[in-house]
Amino acid sequence: MRRFSLCLIILLLPVLLFAYNAQKVIPLESCVYSAIDTLYLLEGKALPSTTRPWTVAETEMILSKVSEQTSPELYAIVERAIGEKGRLSVDEMCDMAS
Repeated sequence: MRRFSLCLIILLLPVLLFAYNAQKVIPLESCVYSAIDTLYLLEGKALPSTTRPWTVAETEMILSKVSEQTSPELYAIVERAIGEKGRLSVDEMCDMAS
């Protein structure tokens, strides 16, 4: 029985170690969504993906499809919020922008 338990632990340990999901998801109540929606509307484009929440990588891709010149303030809010991954949460960054 001990031998079986030890083998089971040895076999499952690598799976558990690599099962970690490192994607950072932007909360649904974040101001990032309204800022990006406004940027798209100002450019006359259809709204981006409405399947939310977005990951930071998804948000970067969506933001890259609008011009910074449309509204430098809104663009900067989103850029700072997704760029400050390690230091501030997205919600803290949005609170600072308000």
